[in-house]
Amino acid sequence: MSEMDGLDDEIREHIRLETEDNIARGMPPGEARRAALRKFGNIGQVKEDTRAVWICGWLESLFPDVRYALRGFGKAPLFAATVICTIGLALGLNTTLFTIFDAYVLRPFAIRDPYSLYRFNWSSKGEQFHAFTPAEYADFRRADTVFSEVLGSSFVVTRVNGFPVVGEQVSDNYFQMLGARVTHGRPLLPGDEGVTVLSDAAWRSKFAASPEILGTRLSVAGGVYEVAGIAAPEFSGVSQIVSDLWIPLRESGPGAPQRINVIGRLRGGVSPKQAESALLAWAKQETADRKEPQRAIRAELESGATSMHITPEILAVFSPLLVAFALVLVIACANVANMMLARAMARQREIGVRLSLGAGRGRLIRQLLTESLMLAFPSALAGLAISQASLRFTERLMFATAPSVWLQLIHFFKLETDYRVFLFILLAAAASTLLFGLAPAIQATRPGLYYATRGDFSSDARPSRLRNGLVVIQVAVCVFLLICSGILVRSTKKMQESDVRLVTANVIDLRLRSDTVDPKIGDRLRREPGVESVATAWRAPLYGPLWWIPVASGRSFERVGFDFVSPEYFDVFRIPILRGRNFTAEEGRSEAAVAIVSELTAARFWPGADAVGQTIRIAPNPAADGWKKLPAYHSAIVIGVARDVMTGGPSNGLDATCFYFPTAAGGAKNQALLVRVRNDSDATRRQLEAAIAGVSSDSISTMIPEDQVLAFQVYPFRAASWIGSLLGGIALILALSGIYGVLAYLVSQRTKEIGIRIALGASPLGVVGLILKKSLGLAAVGIAIGAACALGVSRLFASEFENVNTYDALAYSTAIALAVMAVMAGGYFPSRRAASVDPVTALRCD
Repeated sequence: MSEMDGLDDEIREHIRLETEDNIARGMPPGEARRAALRKFGNIGQVKEDTRAVWICGWLESLFPDVRYALRGFGKAPLFAATVICTIGLALGLNTTLFTIFDAYVLRPFAIRDPYSLYRFNWSSKGEQFHAFTPAEYADFRRADTVFSEVLGSSFVVTRVNGFPVVGEQVSDNYFQMLGARVTHGRPLLPGDEGVTVLSDAAWRSKFAASPEILGTRLSVAGGVYEVAGIAAPEFSGVSQIVSDLWIPLRESGPGAPQRINVIGRLRGGVSPKQAESALLAWAKQETADRKEPQRAIRAELESGATSMHITPEILAVFSPLLVAFALVLVIACANVANMMLARAMARQREIGVRLSLGAGRGRLIRQLLTESLMLAFPSALAGLAISQASLRFTERLMFATAPSVWLQLIHFFKLETDYRVFLFILLAAAASTLLFGLAPAIQATRPGLYYATRGDFSSDARPSRLRNGLVVIQVAVCVFLLICSGILVRSTKKMQESDVRLVTANVIDLRLRSDTVDPKIGDRLRREPGVESVATAWRAPLYGPLWWIPVASGRSFERVGFDFVSPEYFDVFRIPILRGRNFTAEEGRSEAAVAIVSELTAARFWPGADAVGQTIRIAPNPAADGWKKLPAYHSAIVIGVARDVMTGGPSNGLDATCFYFPTAAGGAKNQALLVRVRNDSDATRRQLEAAIAGVSSDSISTMIPEDQVLAFQVYPFRAASWIGSLLGGIALILALSGIYGVLAYLVSQRTKEIGIRIALGASPLGVVGLILKKSLGLAAVGIAIGAACALGVSRLFASEFENVNTYDALAYSTAIALAVMAVMAGGYFPSRRAASVDPVTALRCD
């Protein structure tokens, strides 16, 4: 017996029992049965409602709904194609962003049991985090109780066969602990010295996938290493940076790293919270004999399963992009919702007839949502294709536009479509269905039977409010994105045109493996025919804001930026000394207690007075740690005033404060060797490399022209402006089409009214004005909301970037003007059609 036969029997039994009860109360049999039927209600409606809650009934109705939807779309292919393209484009853009997020944040490393790996460090009052010294790493391995296995690693940036290479020094258990495969040769093994393993990507890109690479000896980071193996293609390390090669970790002696990153595998049964408590106890014991600012106060355990762990900082980076891309999806859904609503309103007679025949409202809503789903899944497939194309295009664009030297140093994880990407686009498609399908479905089934069967709306049905609200959302999002992209474009242009007041052309930033520059290297380079001058600095410019120390010329101390530079620094970058004098060679060698200040610093500390000859007091920096270089004295005399420069880069603006202290080659912790050459070419760079190799066993880690450092400072803003312009342009097009669709539908619904107006003497211009007034009214609300949101976001930008004008009046006015023109363009053709309505034809409309 089928479920429907059982339902019929149950209904008959229910009516029979109710009839017998009525007869027992004294009713005649005929009247008793009629009373039972009246009390039971509409039998067909009861069956429909019962079937609606059955799983098999829902499936039974699903297939007819799908067939009905396909027939409907076959009759309106342009409508279906428009919806699929609109949602597909928005889903494709969002899937592109998610694929990047997946590659760096969600996808685990191709190693054994990645989710049991944790990175460990601790923090103190004086620093945000602490990386291990070799001695601390050795102590930790001996004392550790929460990790079953521990490995150490340290990044190595060097040059191999003339190519920049990013590698890692790793402990001898690295490959065994991770379970990382090699496809050729063997991995690093305990006790190995003088061997290296190449990544598959480096083997192919830097050595042309030569099968004879095994056994080849390479000069890496000042040592000679024999290639022992090639890692599997899926393995590129367990850090945020893709590695080209791995060499054994030197825990002492020349080439030993100053800082070691520690990764451990938690023992079974030990939770991360328990491990943090145990590790904090160890860190406190390890630092108990140090000064209070350097004592451990918090242990930090971070998952090592993926390249980036989800932290507030990571969310802060991805959130603006996520919001921008999500807004494009919202505006696309609003656009499609308007189209779906217009289509549903055009089917009022059909919906009214079905309601009058007993169809439940929920049943009709389900059918309309089925139609939306039939559009959402093809949109998801289109979005997947668009995301793949956009990823390939983005990669090619980046390699064509990014500074070339940085592309040789920075490697990227493979952007692959895995199950998480598929799941995301399916969920996004389902969410889009609810966004663009549910509200029109509910709205379309609201009218009463009388109005619905006439294809009209009752007085309580307000579909126009929903349509108008969707248009307002579209305009608001469009204006918001256009303003943000305008600010980025204008700020990027301003940065590109800004004068950092450093002459960076033909200046090369050399970094050596050693943390101290050998004086013989500078002397040798000065004798090279293509070299004009050579300077040494603790920190080269254009790598971010200066580090700070507390300085005072009166009673109160202020945080000021500072750097250690040799006397030649000002000549290398053509920074004029405006008053006073430069450092002498002797002051540089002895790192004497003298200083040169910038113009802004002089005006800030000694307004109306001459800074030269003034004495400053220097307090210890409580946040300093071992790698930061600090003055060894507590007071210094100002001997000169230099021109203001942008040490941090264009996004940071002129240095608000800057103190230069003297140093020279051979000074401890000096990181940068800055060489001004007559012609920056590959031949010149090979000449510098050969000159250094002739006088020192030290090797070059990186050789980067300062022009490229400056270009890299601006490049993220260029990329952001391109993305913003793309999203703003798409939003503008979607808003234009959405407004056109709404006004075209409005004209079709008001045909009779417009005909009456024209018959009573209204001019075509007046009718056009009536339609445009409607569109401009909606636009005004959307523009106000979008501009207000942009102003709120501007406060966040203003707090992060000094040289970004977040209140750019031209960006705001241009965005608003574009939105108004889009609204006018969207309303022009419907208004012309309204003005050409024939009154006789219009009055015949039902």
